[in-house]
Amino acid sequence: MRVSVLLNGQPQALECEPHESLMAVLRRHGLWSVKHGCETGECGACSVLVDDRIMPTCVMLAGQVEGRSVVTTESLNPTQALHPIQQAFADTGAIQCGYCTPAMVLAAKMLLEREPNPSEAQVREALSAVNQTSNWRELFEIKQSQPYPSGMSTAASRRDTEPQRAAASSLRLRVSA
Repeated sequence: MRVSVLLNGQPQALECEPHESLMAVLRRHGLWSVKHGCETGECGACSVLVDDRIMPTCVMLAGQVEGRSVVTTESLNPTQALHPIQQAFADTGAIQCGYCTPAMVLAAKMLLEREPNPSEAQVREALSAVNQTSNWRELFEIKQSQPYPSGMSTAASRRDTEPQRAAASSLRLRVSA
């Protein structure tokens, strides 16, 4: 079957079998930030943004995204420069083993687009969609000195990296010791 989707800002027709998970189809298309984890939706390592909501792809059939928008971490750095959120994760050491980092970055992106100055509770709730490993130092605050630029959408980030640079210098993630 063929599924029409807006994948990382581009219209795509994904070929898949009716029983295939979205995770399998995205990985077959070379989107390796979609990690193969639990296959039960519990770990969140395979999560992507579907219509701006973080969703585990291992428990979604590919056909469920027909006509929807799907965003993977690959869309965040089309020029190979790190997105401000990726840079903040790297700068603070929040990446740990790195396996669930792509999904954590997308969860943080979703949160910051909705709430530029989130509370600790909002951070915890947004990141709870991705189950961290036992080594994970809990993120307890994401702050920005400036609002999250509205131009940081996938399409805008391809055209202009200046908003990314400005946001990178203002974004601060703090992790507990």
